Amino acid sequence: MYMSQTSLDTIDKKILQELDFNSRQPISIIAKRLGLSRDIISHRIRKYEKSRIIFKYHTIIDIAKFGYSAHKVFIRLQNISGEKEKRLLNFIKENPNIVYSASYDGEFDIV
Repeated sequence: MYMSQTSLDTIDKKILQELDFNSRQPISIIAKRLGLSRDIISHRIRKYEKSRIIFKYHTIIDIAKFGYSAHKVFIRLQNISGEKEKRLLNFIKENPNIVYSASYDGEFDIV
């Protein structure tokens, strides 16, 4: 059973917004913020899970707490030989500190 977009009322949207902000916060806190009972919040969250609006909770880790930082780098190559480009791409591919990279056609060549 799936809920349609039109079946999400204002309360549903507010509950989902609270869960998106912090899915581990107690139901009592959400209920207090929205001025509703814990039972109403619990019932609606179970309904979201049953209808697969919510199907997984995940952890977001603040890597800065470990002394790391994340950066997005956009590279446009100019006057570079095919061999140097291959070496650069291999360096990016083999570097354990680079989590994601992609080659593009357009304004930027590598992200």
